[in-house]
Amino acid sequence: MTTPILDLWLKGVKLSQAPYAFSSSDDKEEHARLHQVSKDKLVMQSYKRAQSAGLAGVDLIRAVTDEVGPITSGQVNLQKRMHNFVRKHLKLGNLYGYGFEPPRKIDSQPFEIPAYCWAGHIQWYDDVLTADRLELAHIRVLSTAARSRLINSEVENANPSKPGRPGYKTQILKAYAALNAAGKIDVQNSLQSHYPSVREWLETNLSDAAPNDNTLQRHLSPIFNALKKNSKL
Repeated sequence: MTTPILDLWLKGVKLSQAPYAFSSSDDKEEHARLHQVSKDKLVMQSYKRAQSAGLAGVDLIRAVTDEVGPITSGQVNLQKRMHNFVRKHLKLGNLYGYGFEPPRKIDSQPFEIPAYCWAGHIQWYDDVLTADRLELAHIRVLSTAARSRLINSEVENANPSKPGRPGYKTQILKAYAALNAAGKIDVQNSLQSHYPSVREWLETNLSDAAPNDNTLQRHLSPIFNALKKNSKL
């Protein structure tokens, strides 16, 4: 059975495909238009036209460059814009990235990548991010809406609603605040590594609270990531 975080990764889009999956419809249409014909074919077609016009030598090369250059330049500029669009929304938290610490093993689990890490170096075609001496590979990207649907679905399936049962959010945040005040929240470790401490606090102080990993992740991830980001400033 897969873990919740792995479920999110499995539903994501490869980082290399994220610019084409999440960019605006206008940019997608422009990308399709600019890539209707391969660069090699464009060059060959232009070369033949220049030859038919009687051009040769430097004049032929200049004619091909003048015709093909704007198209390839447009491809490069559009690609940069689409990459920047995805990076921006990953940094804003409108998109979420999930990746593995290399080398990935059969029992490895992915991590949710903190928003601040997206200021690092992205190897788009390799699905790799390097930031703050941390490298994550096999990265996939998920929209906030899709992430929320998946998490809420998992929570509902794992915790059928019961009449009069209170929500866990207030209790979880209270536990987190108490642990943080006691110096027991270490942002150098993963959020998941703190789950046992949160549950222990809840069992000691609120015996009826027993949230699963999904519920803890949903409520704690934003404040944990914010705390981790602030610790870098």
